[in-house]
Amino acid sequence: MKVEETKKQKVDKVQVEEIPKEYRTLLSPCNIPAGDTSHLAVDDLKFALEQSDSRNIAVTGHYGSGKSSVANTCINEMGIGDKVLRISMSTFSLPADTKPVGDNLYSDDIEYKIVQHLLYKCDKAKIPHSGFKQIRLPKEVNFSSYVTYTLIAFVCYIIAFEPAIFQIDSFYDAYHKLFDKEVGWWINLIADAVAVAYMIRYLWEVGKMLASKLHQIRSVKVEAKGVKLEASKDAEVSVFNRYLDEIVYIIQSNKYDYILFEDLDRLDNSDRLFLKIRELNMLINESETFKSQKRLVRFIYAIRDDVFTRELRTKCFDYIVAVVPVVDHYNVTDYLIKQYKNKGLFKTVETPVLEQLLNRVSGLRELKNIVNEYTLFQKSLKTHLSGDDENYEQKLLAVIVYKNLFPQDFAKAYLKKGLFYKIFKNKSLFSEDETKELREKANASIQSMNEAREKIINIRKQYLEKLNDEVEVTSLIKDGYDYTLEQVASRDYLFGLFINDEFDRYTYTDHNREETGSMTYNFVFDEIEKKVTEDMCYYEAIDELSQAYNRSNDERLKLEKEIKVIENTALREVLRKIGGEKARAVFYKIYVKEYPAKENEPQTVNYEMVDTLLTMIYGGYITEDYYLYISKFYEGATSESDYQFTNAVLQGTERPFDQKLNNVKSVIRKFRVEDFKNNSILNYDILNYLLDNKEEHFLTSFIQTARKNPEFIVSYFQMSEKVNDQFFTRVFDGWDSCVNVIKGQEKAENSDVLLKLFFREAPITIKLSDDEIKYLEGKYEFLHSSITFYKLAKLKKFINMYDLRFETLVKPNKESQDLYDYCLTNKRFVISKKNLGVILGDSMIKKPMTTILELSNDKLKKYLINNQKDIATRFETSCNEESREALLYMIKEAVGEDEWLTQYLSQQLYNFDDVSNLDKRAVGLILAADKLAVSWHCVLGAYQVLGTLDDTLNEYLTRHAAVLSKERCAVDENLVTLMHKQLFTGEKQPMNEFVKLLRCFDMPFTLEELEEMDDERIAEVVRQKKVNADPEIFKHLNLNCSNQVADDYLILHYDTLMDDETIEWDDYMRNSMGIRILNSKLTLEQKKRFLNECLFITKESPDSWELAKLVCFYYNQCGVDGANKDLVVTALTIYQGGDSWEQKITLINKCNSAWEYNTERENKLLDGLGGEYHKLTYARGWASFDINEHNFTLLDYLKGKRHYISKVEEKEGQYYVTFKHS
Repeated sequence: MKVEETKKQKVDKVQVEEIPKEYRTLLSPCNIPAGDTSHLAVDDLKFALEQSDSRNIAVTGHYGSGKSSVANTCINEMGIGDKVLRISMSTFSLPADTKPVGDNLYSDDIEYKIVQHLLYKCDKAKIPHSGFKQIRLPKEVNFSSYVTYTLIAFVCYIIAFEPAIFQIDSFYDAYHKLFDKEVGWWINLIADAVAVAYMIRYLWEVGKMLASKLHQIRSVKVEAKGVKLEASKDAEVSVFNRYLDEIVYIIQSNKYDYILFEDLDRLDNSDRLFLKIRELNMLINESETFKSQKRLVRFIYAIRDDVFTRELRTKCFDYIVAVVPVVDHYNVTDYLIKQYKNKGLFKTVETPVLEQLLNRVSGLRELKNIVNEYTLFQKSLKTHLSGDDENYEQKLLAVIVYKNLFPQDFAKAYLKKGLFYKIFKNKSLFSEDETKELREKANASIQSMNEAREKIINIRKQYLEKLNDEVEVTSLIKDGYDYTLEQVASRDYLFGLFINDEFDRYTYTDHNREETGSMTYNFVFDEIEKKVTEDMCYYEAIDELSQAYNRSNDERLKLEKEIKVIENTALREVLRKIGGEKARAVFYKIYVKEYPAKENEPQTVNYEMVDTLLTMIYGGYITEDYYLYISKFYEGATSESDYQFTNAVLQGTERPFDQKLNNVKSVIRKFRVEDFKNNSILNYDILNYLLDNKEEHFLTSFIQTARKNPEFIVSYFQMSEKVNDQFFTRVFDGWDSCVNVIKGQEKAENSDVLLKLFFREAPITIKLSDDEIKYLEGKYEFLHSSITFYKLAKLKKFINMYDLRFETLVKPNKESQDLYDYCLTNKRFVISKKNLGVILGDSMIKKPMTTILELSNDKLKKYLINNQKDIATRFETSCNEESREALLYMIKEAVGEDEWLTQYLSQQLYNFDDVSNLDKRAVGLILAADKLAVSWHCVLGAYQVLGTLDDTLNEYLTRHAAVLSKERCAVDENLVTLMHKQLFTGEKQPMNEFVKLLRCFDMPFTLEELEEMDDERIAEVVRQKKVNADPEIFKHLNLNCSNQVADDYLILHYDTLMDDETIEWDDYMRNSMGIRILNSKLTLEQKKRFLNECLFITKESPDSWELAKLVCFYYNQCGVDGANKDLVVTALTIYQGGDSWEQKITLINKCNSAWEYNTERENKLLDGLGGEYHKLTYARGWASFDINEHNFTLLDYLKGKRHYISKVEEKEGQYYVTFKHS
């Protein structure tokens, strides 16, 4: 305990230890001591400033060479700090869309910034007359003060000028009485003087305030973010020239003699800007203001050496001070050794290492920052780095150098992005070539596994395809869930149910009958097996494939272990193994992915970044444990693997189970008990540590998590180098849901391993549900195949404890004989197809119930008879030779549910030809099973037992309507009469079967029966002439059925119905009826009777034209003797168009020939012809008609009857008719 406290105190002391001041330096410019060689540049600058003609002086050197330090030192030593105005271009921020410096707009922006510096860096009090108005804080004077000052001024006005309106006589009288004349005069003089003075001051302040307000209305505005100039719209005048007076005024007022420009070279194309600034210097110094004061303003420029070409370099400046850099690529290591290493820093870092790490550092400022950060990180991380790695200082220095050289990429590492992070993240890419062959072999093994698995599934499909030869089985049902045949074939658990005949039902599609449905599952696997092959059983068929699968799996596991060994090799070793060129190619590939090209731009690569990182990793300066050097770590975090694993657990990210941990104890201490409930905690090293050290509080949670991830249990058994069997004992002990977990495994391999471990441990402390026990009862074959793996005594105890009754017994071998005998002796098997096949042999195939009733083994027979209902459900579809006695026994003893019995009866070859002595239940089952002989004698026998036409008998009649239609039903008149009414009323039979069954009966339908039938069935009854002539039926059909059915019935019984005097034809006559009658096959005389006695035309009906046409046609056919004259006239009037003229004129001529002449009727007949014929009805003018026989007959008749015609003559191919009055 004391040792730990002492250690803790030491750590705390280290953590609070201050960083030595000599290692920390500011990055800002500093004063150069007089003895330093760099002070020569300071002296050179002094010399330049002391010369009267030097106005533009340049201090040149590359970035970080010390230009600002030289300028600062010179200013401080000359004591001219208050006369120097600094303008730094590094503070300028120009808009992103600013144009190049060659454009005036960009140049003006820079000049605006310079004017802004001049304005805001000077004392505003010194430039009161500047046109640039700056914001000043107003004096805090409230409103009441203004009112007071104004009132006082008003009073002073009254005192001084004494206006008449304010003169009060009583006041003056009192005043003169109080003071004598001389004193009063002086007092009045003093009061007037004070009042006038106050008013003058008041007016002065008011004037100042107004002037200030007016002064704000200027054309130049200074805003918070810069100077906005609006005075001139002349784009050709630069800002310097435009505001030269203001610039001169500001410089002159603030006594600036020196203006120091820094970082001008950071702007693109700055040479033109230099010329403008030089021009500004000339304008300032040549101004009358400075000339009159004999003042000289000098501009000092701190810039790079390479800003100007040779000509411009000497043209722009009066003197150039060159600054020799203190540090560059060549001497950075020497400088660092001199300044830091000799003082105790970087003690363990060798000089060659410093050379390699610092060869890209180009400036003193950058080097100082590296040292500052290194010192800080070293002190912060010392507690966990110093004792772990002797090279920790050089690793830390490498990380800090990279951080300073490529800060953006380094920052991305914290976000798990960038080249620095991705190189280590994608370490496997470097060994890709080496692992490629191994991966190909592993993939080949996986392919072999898949092929073997696919062949096993195809074999299973062959078995499933043999389920039923008559219908297509579409799915199998277990516990209410449907499984397609594809699912059954691909899942071991489901196919095990298939082997054991444990499915409840199946769905099917009957393509012949075009129907779908479901039935009780009654298939026997042994029978299906014989359909597939008689040479070998299922397990023999897949044995070679299973072995091939296992061999390929073992090879895969071996190759994957080799790949992991290669991938876990340190990256430095991998790079040295593959060589620099291949390594650089992978670096480029990762870089391009992390830094893709922008749209419409070519891809670029930061080769300096790539080469620097490659060098550092190749040299071992940056390794996989880099994370230890970029963030603070504490005791226990000794490796990247440990760190990654810890983070994975805390973040819920799963890691490989076999990830190696260096300090398991330290890792475990980082977790709480609840962290062991996270799936990410599963790790071989963690488990073995917990088991070896009896960490029960953690182990309990770990085991609970492992139970939720059974793949870990399987992997630990197969893959771990060290397997502690205590784990499996602990896992299965009290794991109530373990069987369900085993069942739910998608990978057959995982399920098998877990099941083997379960049976080996045989836990008797768990609770098993009925479903779980049933699952285990189906695993006798599994036990048989791996019997030597188990402890038999423990296994028997487990079987007895949970009363297991196995469903798949197999013939024993030498090793499994003991277990087989135990199961038979103790009835540890269930009645299943498989077990019955093993126990009874082939006698189960055709007539199982007959065979069971004939068994000589009384003990077995008694056991089977006691379970006859269970046995019956296991019978196969091939069982079709049962005797009548066995079938009646099964029906009587109700061996199985009625649905199953129906199915079982339906597959028998025997058909019952006499059921008159059976009960209703038996007859119903026989009918449902369709095992009644097909004859009307058997049908009426079943009907007599049932007492009614129930659904089963009706369905039977439907199925066999075609056969029964060939036989007349005339066995028992009373039974036939009863069944006739039940059979045909309503809609019991489909229409096709109704038609077929109707042929079997000669009995006519009554009105009562027809009233219960639909239109389609009545039409068929009429068509088959199964109904007598009855006026009431005719009336019913007209009122309740379609017109076609009523018309067909009228045609069927035409003469009888026409003779019936009770039918009022006016109530039922329709145009459609007339059309049907006239278009029917009735004789001409029958149709003539219909025309003369019944028919009339409804003009409003849309079919009146068609009926009128038929009337004209048939009267032309049968003559008009006794015809309905009104019907003829109506038909002629309606029948228009088409070939109506010839029909109508023919009919009119026949009417004229047969009927007595009547002028009014004749006119109606002629109106039916229309056209010219209409003139014949009113006798005006003349008319012409074609010359033909019909017109000749008509005109001759009319002329003979003196019907308005006086003369008819032929002229020009026409009959010209002259009327009598004409």
